Amino acid sequence: MIRLTTLISRNTQCRSRRLCAILATLLFAGCAFGQSETKASPSQAIAARRADIATQRESVVAAIAAANGHNVPPSLSEQADLLAQIDAVLAQQEIEAERATDLTRQLADRKAALEKLRLSGPEEERPYSFLLLDRLRDDQQKSNDALATLTTSVHTAEANVARASQNHEEKERVRRQAKEALAANKDDTKAASLAAAERRAALESQLAAEQHELRKLEFKNQQSAKQVEELAQQFVDEKIASIASEVHFARRDLMARQVEIDATIDDLKRALAADEMNVAYLERQWLDARQRADQATTPKVSIGDEVKAWRAARAAAQNEVSLLTKRLEHMARMKQTWQRRYVVASETVASEQRTTWIKEAQDALDAIDGETKLQTSRLADLQNDLTAAAAPLAIREQLAPELRRALDTQQASLQQAIATYQAYLSSLQNQRKLERKLLEELQDGSTSLGERAARVWDAMMRVWRFEIASVDDRPITVSKIVLGLLLLFLGIRISRWLSGVLGRRILPHVGVHSASSIAFERVFFYLLILLFTLLALNLVSVPLTVFTVLGGAIAIGVGFGAQNIINNFISGWILLAERQVNIGDLVQVEGSLGHVQSIGARCTHVRRPDGIDLLIPNSFMLENTVVNWTLTDAHIRTTVRVGVAYGSPTEKVIELMRATALEHDKVLRHPEPIVIFEDFGDNALVFDVYFWVHTSKEMELRIVRSDVRTTIDQLFRAAGIVIAFPQRDLHIDPETPLEVRMLPEPESRTAKPDDGERCPVEALRHAWLFKSLNAGELEQLAHAARRRECAAGDEVVKQDEPGASLFVVNQGLLRVTVRKNGSTRRVGQIVPGQFFGEMCLMTGECRTATVTAAIDSVVYEIDNKMIAPLLQERPDIVRKLSQVLAARRAEMDATHAKHATASAQEPRAVDLRRRIYAFLHISDKRKS
Repeated sequence: MIRLTTLISRNTQCRSRRLCAILATLLFAGCAFGQSETKASPSQAIAARRADIATQRESVVAAIAAANGHNVPPSLSEQADLLAQIDAVLAQQEIEAERATDLTRQLADRKAALEKLRLSGPEEERPYSFLLLDRLRDDQQKSNDALATLTTSVHTAEANVARASQNHEEKERVRRQAKEALAANKDDTKAASLAAAERRAALESQLAAEQHELRKLEFKNQQSAKQVEELAQQFVDEKIASIASEVHFARRDLMARQVEIDATIDDLKRALAADEMNVAYLERQWLDARQRADQATTPKVSIGDEVKAWRAARAAAQNEVSLLTKRLEHMARMKQTWQRRYVVASETVASEQRTTWIKEAQDALDAIDGETKLQTSRLADLQNDLTAAAAPLAIREQLAPELRRALDTQQASLQQAIATYQAYLSSLQNQRKLERKLLEELQDGSTSLGERAARVWDAMMRVWRFEIASVDDRPITVSKIVLGLLLLFLGIRISRWLSGVLGRRILPHVGVHSASSIAFERVFFYLLILLFTLLALNLVSVPLTVFTVLGGAIAIGVGFGAQNIINNFISGWILLAERQVNIGDLVQVEGSLGHVQSIGARCTHVRRPDGIDLLIPNSFMLENTVVNWTLTDAHIRTTVRVGVAYGSPTEKVIELMRATALEHDKVLRHPEPIVIFEDFGDNALVFDVYFWVHTSKEMELRIVRSDVRTTIDQLFRAAGIVIAFPQRDLHIDPETPLEVRMLPEPESRTAKPDDGERCPVEALRHAWLFKSLNAGELEQLAHAARRRECAAGDEVVKQDEPGASLFVVNQGLLRVTVRKNGSTRRVGQIVPGQFFGEMCLMTGECRTATVTAAIDSVVYEIDNKMIAPLLQERPDIVRKLSQVLAARRAEMDATHAKHATASAQEPRAVDLRRRIYAFLHISDKRKS
């Protein structure tokens, strides 16, 4: 074989080496096929198995015949059935084996044809016909559909192989168990039944094995069929690719198609004429039957059935005429479609004409799809009618001759109508393919960029001019709706901007209140919205009469369903007009306190101090009690209640509480604070101090009350006034006397009471300036301090005066004021336990503020002469004091300048230490 191929391929006398290669390939395939035939084919092996099964069946049948119908063992019948099933499966295997041989031949033919196409190209002459390309594309579509079906079949066959394999394994397991049971049997009485069971299990296993083999053959054949179809598809694809660039739609091809269509039209016209004559004949027969039925003296069932049969036959013939008429219309459309395909293939189609043809093709496809569904449904009805008409003919010998003839005619008419419907549906499918091809050619045609842009522009304009509805003979198009919405959107933006300019810039400059400005802004905004809405409706030519019915429906809806919304809307306008609640006011609604942020069309926005927003309906603001803390002004009166122990000096309590309120910088002087001895409580004497605060913030009011309470606590503690707390008397009535022992009091309690003339050591110990001193040094300094009693209004120190002493407040309340640029400003207060003048004591600086007694007060003064001996003995204290003062001064500078740093404190501490040494006339023993 190899030598023969070599000789043929080397033959230089051949006209073409291509032809030599083709002949070699074909010869090789033939030889291979012949070699395969010489081997034992699968069909022969299957035939041998069938012969063996036939022999087994003959022996079983002979055993059953020998029993002569008496006491035939059931196992023999089962074996006969199983052998028959095995033989049937083997017969199917033979069919599949023959199919496999045929598929092998087809596969070889497909490969040879494909190789020939690749070597020598298409057999047709150039230029290739457009009809050839059209036919190849149809074949390509059929191949694609067939390949999709075969792919599904391959998957199904593969699943069948898996199920057959599982079934075979199960049957084999049963066979092995039966065989083992027979081998292990010792009872002769059970041997026959066990042997029969083992034989049945063996046959069932063999049947399962043959079924498994059949499924494998089917799977292989499906795979081979898929390969054949893939090669066919590849052949068509490559052939289309080979001829596509050289296809020419000749005039003669168009004429050939038109001649075919004209011939079909002539046939349809002749069939239509014949059917019309048939309809006339059936009409006469039906009328004749009706006349005979009307003239009959006694009603007969056969005459009524005859009338129904003629009527059904006439209806079927009429449907056939209708279908033939429609087919003639479709054939005319097909003729036009072929003409357009010719124009698209051979000429340049204008953009507008192309767009029109595309739309008509799409409409034709939609119409064909709808017609196909309708006629398919009618075809199913005709088939049901044919089945029903055939039922009476089963007893045709018993029917009257006239009825029999009518039923035969009805059945023939129905059969002819069904054939016409089927031909019509086939014609619809052909026309659908033709319209689809035209549409694809129109959409994929080579056009210039300008034509494509024009096509897109035409499509957009069709959408732009699409009519959605009409009112009063005026079209409402997409363009009008888009322009109207655009105008309305711009109108809303312009209205919001113009109303904002009016309400926020113009009206406040002419003296209009802020709440009134908001009201005017809202009214102006809604008027502008209404104006732009009317302009938008006028632009799109929508008359206002359109909203006549809609307006009535809206009015009814507003009257019933939207009354709460309208109520809130009108309430919002009333709130803005009355100005009882303004934006920024501090209001209290049902226990919730907050500031009004805005008054909208539906609700009022109130923001609580904790950051929670409340949306309160406007109608609720009008119909319920609303506390407006800042309606007329921002002056708010508040109170602080204090309970003191019984026995406390009430006049002193009133004085301290009133002075505390007066000295707070947030508390108004007019009206003056008032202290009321409110009640003799269960555990305390109750006092209330009422004072006014200028604020619009609820948290700031709380801070003021907290400051007042803190100062009252400090003043009461310094004055020895005890703030009461709940107390209870405990009565003990024991059965035995209580043991009472006297314990020595602590040293602090046994010490002699303070005579009121010396400075309390505790006041010095708590001062940060003297934290470096020990107990003895504090005691020494306290003995040296001078007591000063200041009446209310007395100046303790005066601003800009030289000073050399420090003051510790023991009782009362001091006011601190600073004079600058000709005005005096209160900057703070000093309560018992605090001190002032530390810089003057240590460095001799002038007083930086004026300190005045707000009430009768007691202070202790410590000058530089008192502290100088102490510092002379303890030079390390000077270093610590200088560092404390430097840190204190840095904190003050940071408060004002925001740039003091820790690196600047050390030089300042050294400077302060030198100034302290110089001012107090003491020497620096450590030379620092």
